[in-house]
Amino acid sequence: MIEENKKKLKFSNYFHEVIIEELEKKFNVRGDEMFLGSRKKNFIQAKRMYIFVLRTIFELSLEEIGGITNLHHASVLYHYRQVEFFYKTYITDSETYKKIVSIIDSVTLDEKIDALEKQNRVNNLELTKLYNLKKRKNDKKRKELFA
Repeated sequence: MIEENKKKLKFSNYFHEVIIEELEKKFNVRGDEMFLGSRKKNFIQAKRMYIFVLRTIFELSLEEIGGITNLHHASVLYHYRQVEFFYKTYITDSETYKKIVSIIDSVTLDEKIDALEKQNRVNNLELTKLYNLKKRKNDKKRKELFA
């Protein structure tokens, strides 16, 4: 049915913003209005896709998603099942989901790259300190030998 993620991602405000931004573009809604109870079709579709993404990619519980979306866990389950059906039935829903997954994957890769670059800078600083320490010790030994 839906491709399984290799590793569970930890949901954060950063991922929330990325998902909301994509849903705003796709469904022509404002993120701050998405969970205010509108019954307009585009708001419902955006809300459902958001719930589906949180459940499938981040594996959040119904209660956790309900807390984020201000919905009862039974409503969350209903919306999730609707998108699950639409995902199998309509290509536009599956394409929207796949696009969001792709964006999350690229964001995750960007975060990993940034973390590795930061760690690389820390390692380079530490190496520089160690090389300088070694050079001072070697210089001190040379002075003792030739003195």
